[in-house]
Amino acid sequence: MKHLLHDRRLDIVCEATGLHRNTLSGIRNGQIKNPSHDTIRKLSEYFANAS
Repeated sequence: MKHLLHDRRLDIVCEATGLHRNTLSGIRNGQIKNPSHDTIRKLSEYFANAS
């Protein structure tokens, strides 16, 4: 997920997924290494629909 977020605007991803900006920032910066199942599901759906 980290590599998928590196070029994304977090405010847009936050709005689309309902995830908090700090969560997305932590994943992108490597501070959150084990995101919850729900977070992974929301991001997976976002990236599947974004392509």
